[in-house]
Amino acid sequence: MKTFSTEAICAITGSHPACILRWSKAGLISLHDSQTGWKVEQIGDIHRVVNMAASGASLNEIRVWQTEGKRSWTAGWPAHRGELLWQLEYGSDRALARMMRKIDHDYCGDDYINHVLRPLNKWLRE
Repeated sequence: MKTFSTEAICAITGSHPACILRWSKAGLISLHDSQTGWKVEQIGDIHRVVNMAASGASLNEIRVWQTEGKRSWTAGWPAHRGELLWQLEYGSDRALARMMRKIDHDYCGDDYINHVLRPLNKWLRE
């Protein structure tokens, strides 16, 4: 049976090792065998999590989809941006920091930068 290293899995799926570790700890993907590596079957699971996270689904929404077999409808990135803008306008600094940490924890760096930080930067400059 062919197996892959974490680096190979990240190259194949376009994810970051920290995201793979976070998803395994959250139970969204099965842990790999440190002796043999990642199995081919796990690549599909990782791709599904990558795609759902890229669409703006939270780790909890992905877990619901996996356990109940149905995708919970999420407003995705537009909802996150709207909540972030609301926090900037009306929320406290503490609530804003908590929200930013949660988004940073739930999503990979590229998604976080492209869907949250860049639009925020653009909004602040306007």
